[in-house]
Amino acid sequence: MRVDEFYNKFAKSYDEKISAPEIDSKLMVEVANLFRRQKISKGTILDIGCGTGILKTILGDDFQYTGIDISPEMLEVAKKRGYKTYMGDILPILRTMKTNSFEHVAAISVLYWIPNAQEVLDEMYRIAKFSVTATIEKISPIKEAHEKIIDETPIFDHSNIDIASLTEDYEFSAWTSPSTNTRINARMIFYKKPVILLVWEKNRPLPISLLKENKQISFGLLSSIIDLNEKEFFSFVLQTNPFKIKQSLLEIKNFQKNTGIYISAIYTQNEELVWQTAYFANKLSLKSSNYIAVKSTSRNKLKMRGLLNKDTGNPVPFLNLHNIFIQKSSIGKIGFPNIIKPSGGASSLLVFKNKNLVELKENFKKIKKYIKEYSKYYSATQKNPYILNLFDDNGAKKVMLEKFISGEEISVEGFVANGKAIILCGHDKPGVSGEYEFMDNIYSTPSEILKKNRKLIDEIVQNAVHNLGLTDTPFHIEIKFENNTPFIIEIGARFGGGPLVDNVKNAYSVDLHNLYLDYILNKTIPEKLNLYKNSTFLVFQVTKRGVLKSLPDIDEYMDNFPEIEKIKYYVSVGERIRDAKTGMQYLGHAIISGRSTQNNIIQAKKILSKMNSDMRSRIVDG
Repeated sequence: MRVDEFYNKFAKSYDEKISAPEIDSKLMVEVANLFRRQKISKGTILDIGCGTGILKTILGDDFQYTGIDISPEMLEVAKKRGYKTYMGDILPILRTMKTNSFEHVAAISVLYWIPNAQEVLDEMYRIAKFSVTATIEKISPIKEAHEKIIDETPIFDHSNIDIASLTEDYEFSAWTSPSTNTRINARMIFYKKPVILLVWEKNRPLPISLLKENKQISFGLLSSIIDLNEKEFFSFVLQTNPFKIKQSLLEIKNFQKNTGIYISAIYTQNEELVWQTAYFANKLSLKSSNYIAVKSTSRNKLKMRGLLNKDTGNPVPFLNLHNIFIQKSSIGKIGFPNIIKPSGGASSLLVFKNKNLVELKENFKKIKKYIKEYSKYYSATQKNPYILNLFDDNGAKKVMLEKFISGEEISVEGFVANGKAIILCGHDKPGVSGEYEFMDNIYSTPSEILKKNRKLIDEIVQNAVHNLGLTDTPFHIEIKFENNTPFIIEIGARFGGGPLVDNVKNAYSVDLHNLYLDYILNKTIPEKLNLYKNSTFLVFQVTKRGVLKSLPDIDEYMDNFPEIEKIKYYVSVGERIRDAKTGMQYLGHAIISGRSTQNNIIQAKKILSKMNSDMRSRIVDG
């Protein structure tokens, strides 16, 4: 007897037989419990091996059902229950279906009829937009008896099949064989397809080329479902006001609650919005390694330093500075020179080097004053994403003192994939003396320091991301070598600021953000970046306030310095300029290319010195 003949025979009485006490089937109850746990309560379902459509009697009328089965008599019963149906062998029918054509795909007590279960599971994953559910029976105990009854169709035990990244995977007591009275266990597998949430700037194009048919992607503020290149995505329109991000994420949380959709990562392409997104996502209990990592690093340098120093060979001595008189002994242990800076915020704002106690007292007062003033001002105006205290996040109001580490400095860009740190490239950051010491003005790649110390840097970066608990996130790490000993100075769960990303694009012809997106969407990890040219990025800043009366002539600079590829100003004549030490205002940048990183750095210092001098002379009080 063929399998279709076997089920045709029992079609009219199938529901009664499957519900009999002697069979004691737990299949449908287990599926119903699973859907409740996963908050799946509506949508389209493809029911593979649907039989009479008994799944609908358990899940209810809020789903739209389509079924596949080999028995025409069973399908007739399913049709009466409202099923759309396909009759025939499962795999050929699945191959005709469009990607993401059903929100949920289920195969309950059917895979043991199929020799190539992995192919069926692959097709289920392709077709499902949100979730895949299947039971895999441990059928071996009744295989021989079963095949005697249906002698033309063998059955297969796939219960040991290896399936990665399942949301749920457990064994339960499924049903009793009526022919042998043997109790059969089954493996319940459930996979919820991840949605990647992006906070994306409206004026930058979404990299459509990275999006594969079977990936869901979300970005910005929840508004509607749109169609992009015949692929369906959840559309979020970004509002750049940081105070509206909370509302964005609240809507996303409600969306998750109503649909059961799992957001696997929150990736913020605009680095100015990283920690604000992280803050609200954490408050709303949206789970994602990326923003949790950001919260642990970008927003609280005290916490970051403590985690970095744990179990590492080269800890940087530091303390939470709140009273210089009381903490005089602790300050003495750190010694001079030292560094004082706010523990919250980002970049090199308000970072001061202290050669003695007098300078420390003076700079401590400055920082406390700025924290108070800027916190009040920027909380009211909602303008500056860097300055300190839009939100009090366990340390944002504090001041941090740490040992000054001298020596050559490098920053590395990369990302963590499943807990492994992958360094993509590095920039040498030659210090600029005097008042510009803590302003990152020159970034040169490829890094000579990375080339000389690759193995050592790989090791300390891996230790750092492990200590911080980073698993899947971009990273930007700054390292100094003092007497050939490496010290991690800063680490952020993001790529470096605009100059670094732009310089990588100029040197390697790749976009770091797109590389990371390719990883989180497609799990593609680049082996290495191919260098096209030595490239150095210069950022223009000044430590002077006032009104800009004119701008240096670009053509004149290009004539005097043939290495310059490009100069761009970010400011215009008549604009009020802030002091770079306290206002983080980039005035412009230049990109130069040359024979080597070292030659580029020599020229960069000359250009930077001249440009800063020119800019200062053109800023007048007013």
